Amino acid sequence: MLIDASATVDVRASDDVTPFMIACKGGHHECAKLLHRAGAQVDAANARGGTAMVVACVMGESDTVRLLLGMGADADAVTVALDDTEQLFQCRPLVTACRYNQPTVVSLLLSAGVSVEATETALTELEAFPGFKECHKLVKRAVERKQHRKLRCKL
Repeated sequence: MLIDASATVDVRASDDVTPFMIACKGGHHECAKLLHRAGAQVDAANARGGTAMVVACVMGESDTVRLLLGMGADADAVTVALDDTEQLFQCRPLVTACRYNQPTVVSLLLSAGVSVEATETALTELEAFPGFKECHKLVKRAVERKQHRKLRCKL
């Protein structure tokens, strides 16, 4: 109804969150699709640097990640975010999924073709989390495949 009345779909709340981000975070996929069709920015970031994709990666919401990828969200996007101690850091969906031990999401992002840099960064990040064996195995295998392809191309 609001969209039909030409409401701004990317209006931001005080914390810079958009309706699209809220719909994705809550798993309201039909609402997210409606907002997307009305022009909502899929890769918009909030005041802390988080995007709908990053939030889905943290929460392990594989259906939302799949939806966002289907809408053209950048699986390899780098945003500058603030952590809980107000320190800036570079935030990538794959690294975030690894940091929160979300192997299903890691697999989806790897299938979407994230960059060599993202996979290598994720592998480095995973060294600090020895218990995240499934994520480590997925990323390590992806790095090895990318290195193997690179060697084949040189031959």
